[in-house]
Amino acid sequence: TINLLAARTRGPMPTRLAEIIHRAIPQPVILVHADEAHDAPASLSLAPKRAAEREAGRVVVTALYETGTLGIADNAFLAELTLSRLPRMNLPMLYAGLIERVDALAAARARNRPFRMPGSIDQLAQWRAALAQIREIETEIAGLSAVMRKETRLAARVERGEAVRQHRSALDKCRTMLD
Repeated sequence: TINLLAARTRGPMPTRLAEIIHRAIPQPVILVHADEAHDAPASLSLAPKRAAEREAGRVVVTALYETGTLGIADNAFLAELTLSRLPRMNLPMLYAGLIERVDALAAARARNRPFRMPGSIDQLAQWRAALAQIREIETEIAGLSAVMRKETRLAARVERGEAVRQHRSALDKCRTMLD
């Protein structure tokens, strides 16, 4: 079975809370969540799971896939969520198809282009690798920027600024892999 849960929170749902909800239910979960404000945009999260290695009967969330807030601009993504467009051989394949669509949405948003599904499994793998690199580089940029703001010596600030510039250049190269 795949469980469909809807949650309303005060403010945006923290990633940690989404992980806890996914981990609490041993079967696959599609979590639709939104702010409790009237007409707040919804978000979707998915989390593949595996059996825990050290404790029998427990499950471990291997990753968390989130769409962020969904709006009118995401109609093409929402259309891809219809059952007629998802793999229907079995439930694990259906859930994997949902995750593929969330990855394709992340690729479209990172590249600032319209949503589309990948043309092949190889293209999906390339997009996933690029998205992982983008997350890693963005984390490094955030760390360097924080250090740079605290730095009082001009030479060290310039050095950190150059490192940030180089990381942003690498980020742009990764984004081109999402075409």
